[in-house]
Amino acid sequence: MLQKLKFSISATFLLTLAPLGFCDVKLPAIFSDHAVIQKDVQAPVWGWAEPNEEVTVKIGTQSQSTKAGADGKWNVKLDKLSAGGPLTLEIKGKNTITIKDVLIGEVWLGSGQSNMAMTVNRCLDYEKEQAAANFPQLRMFRESSGVSTQPQFVGAGKWEVCTPETVGGFSGTAYFFGRELHQVLKVPVGLINSSVGGTPVE
Repeated sequence: MLQKLKFSISATFLLTLAPLGFCDVKLPAIFSDHAVIQKDVQAPVWGWAEPNEEVTVKIGTQSQSTKAGADGKWNVKLDKLSAGGPLTLEIKGKNTITIKDVLIGEVWLGSGQSNMAMTVNRCLDYEKEQAAANFPQLRMFRESSGVSTQPQFVGAGKWEVCTPETVGGFSGTAYFFGRELHQVLKVPVGLINSSVGGTPVE
């Protein structure tokens, strides 16, 4: 299943109760170099810090500030951003986190079982597809926390830019969908792959 990830509901598997004990400002793994943020919405940026710590988020020409709650959670909403980039996302509290090469565009979530998890290097005509896979504005984040009976707040994984060297590890279903979207809309596309073979939706 491919489902549009509007960042107004973004990654709820990462945003509920925060783990305690954070001293420095920290972010979920989805906010990392080469990230794509959904365009034309008030995209949230969230994380954890010391209770009552002031946190400032900067991207492009805008700056948003808030304070962490008693549980250490903080959350800001960015003003709407148009498609484009690259930009730098800076999150500053007692420490500073700098996230580079951030694009603004379409962000989609791919979730499911083995049919979504199957990678491009297992698809028909892989060598031909690999040679043509030079799409610097197409990126994929593979959520690799694995199966858990408890919510995973920080997550695991990193964003990868689509190149002939990286495309083999992309979800095939998500890649072919995202490539078509990128070529038709002419905007950056971010794909989040959260799929585990043999797992029911329940």
